[in-house]
Order: sequence, then structure tokens, then C-alpha cells
Amino acid sequence: MAITHVVGGRMIRECRGDVAEAGPGDVLAISQPQLPYAGRVFSAELRAVTVPLALVQEVAGHPEGQKARPLRFTRFTPVSPAMADQWKKTVDYVEQSVLALARMPGGAPLVVDAAARLLAATVLAAFDTDARPEPVLADTRDATSETARRAVAFIESQPAAEIGLADMAAAAGVTPRAVQYAFRRHLGTTPTAYLRRVRLAEAHDELVAADPARDTVTAIASRWGFHHQGRFAAAYREAYGVPPLRTLAGS
Repeated sequence: MAITHVVGGRMIRECRGDVAEAGPGDVLAISQPQLPYAGRVFSAELRAVTVPLALVQEVAGHPEGQKARPLRFTRFTPVSPAMADQWKKTVDYVEQSVLALARMPGGAPLVVDAAARLLAATVLAAFDTDARPEPVLADTRDATSETARRAVAFIESQPAAEIGLADMAAAAGVTPRAVQYAFRRHLGTTPTAYLRRVRLAEAHDELVAADPARDTVTAIASRWGFHHQGRFAAAYREAYGVPPLRTLAGS
């Protein structure tokens, strides 16, 4: 499966009558797996990544040898701008960290294998396909307490950063599904819910230390990623027993 990020210029590609044009910043699946395509580039700088179809199908829950129809894209562009950015971040991580490690003596094959699975899982998360990932042996095997610990440490080291599931998985050296299973198995929650809880605690600490004459609940909540004030107030009351405004007023 070939995924291309257009860094500069533009490109046009056609696959079985589907024509798409992509410009700077766009991410595009080049063709349906195993089908031909035609493309034209115009002063283009492209960042192309190919992921073995067998690996993508394995991560999607259809290991090689198991009877299943060939995996197909139902759209050739990412499901959202956020997932397009997540694909770029994942490729950055693999290129800058994992490939550098692979060139060292020994090559850390287990890390390289995990990175390949991370790319395959990100393809499935970023693009609509006719497959939905199911638990596979590698993901359940990697859903250890150590995986949860590494992901938690990553979250708590930079809770204000734009952190997604793929970032947590990259930090833990496993696939996004393995991180989800690890959190469910060892912490009884989801990675996203845990991140939200950490950010809520940071917002609470800031409200306690804030100056009510100068600071506002809205500004503090927004700094920690809570942009819907009603939902923030409800979550805060559930966690701390009082509305956030009362905490600020008592600062």
C-alpha cells in the first residue's frame, strides 16, 4: 500500500477512473492495492511510503493464509486533517528514530518490526478501508504493564502537547491497538480518557494557584485542551466535587 505526502508542487493520479489532485501538505493513497495507476507530477517533492499489504491485512485481523477478500480503500484521502497530520508525524518518527536505529550494529529488529506495524496500523486509522482491525496476537502480546507504563510516562511528561494515540504508541514502541489493550487491561481506562484526566488535574492545579482578579476558568480550561466549557465544568465537578469557578474564587 503506497501513501504519498506532497511536500511541494502538485501531482495528479488516476486509478480505475478515480482521479485525484494533491498539492502541498496533502496526503494521498496512490491506488487500490495491487491495481495499476497512472500519475503525473508538476515540480513535485513527494514523501512516499510503501507498507506491505500482507502486514496491513494482518494488523487488520486477516493474517496471510486466512481466506479474506483483498483489502480496499473506500476513499483515497485521510478521514480528517488531524489523521493526515498523524500520518506525517508517524512517518517522521519512523524516519528519524527507527531507521537511524536500524543502521546501527545489531539493527534492533524487534523495534523495526514494531515500527512497521505502527505504520500499518496508522494506515488503517487514517484511511477508510473495508476492513476493521481486530485483536491480533502481536497486539495482545504487547499489551503489557510495561507498555502502559511507558505510555503513561510519555503523557505525563508533556500533557500540554498535541498527543494522539499514534504518538503514545510510538513512545511505547508498539502499535496503537496494543496501547489501547494495555490501558484497558492494566489501568481500566482508555489512553484518551487517561490523557484527559491528567489534563484535568493540571487545570485544577492551575485554578488553585490562579489569581481570580486576572485569570478566568475559560482561559485555563482552554490551555489544557478543554474548549467546551459545559463539558469541562461537568468533568471538573465530578472529579473535585465543586465547580471550577469556586476553586478559582478560593485561590
